[in-house]
Amino acid sequence: MDGKIDLSFLKRFDNDQLTLKLVANEAPGGLVASAASLPVDAAAMLDLDGRGTPAQWDGQLKLKVDGMMSARADLSANWLQGIGVNLTGTLTPGARLAQAPRLAIGKQADFSLLLLEDDSGIVRIKQGKLDARALQVAATGTFDRNASLLDLTVDVSVDREGAQRVSALTQPLVFEQASLRVTAKGAASALSSP
Repeated sequence: MDGKIDLSFLKRFDNDQLTLKLVANEAPGGLVASAASLPVDAAAMLDLDGRGTPAQWDGQLKLKVDGMMSARADLSANWLQGIGVNLTGTLTPGARLAQAPRLAIGKQADFSLLLLEDDSGIVRIKQGKLDARALQVAATGTFDRNASLLDLTVDVSVDREGAQRVSALTQPLVFEQASLRVTAKGAASALSSP
């Protein structure tokens, strides 16, 4: 398995500024492809570039898996008091992605994620959203890192246009619109796949 990681890191102590540049390229059949059950011939690339202080660190994130998907996002983080991460961006499906997710996503989907962690180790998903062509997803919840406990709610909605868009995939089931709520509560280890 071939891969390359380039990391540039600069910390200025006079103004507490951190500059970070990370570029990671993984050859086909690497860890990313294996972990995400992607085709063995799919190469992956990650690019993170940003600068700022513990009170306000801003960057740009790019992710690409050949033929499968690409994503671009603006990232803001702070770790002066607790930890906060705000991510907003777009997801673009690739030509090799399966038909069902390509139809659901459309040409491009918008996503956002706002995470806040307090001093007690509780991570709060203040906002998690995916706005795609055929469906909308919203997530909220908490994760207790010390106790490894998860309390998550995910709402999925499909409007009339979305239902028509994915109708060929749901045959013989026919629907005009749909909504689904999924809740997960308990030990994170109990939610892992077998």
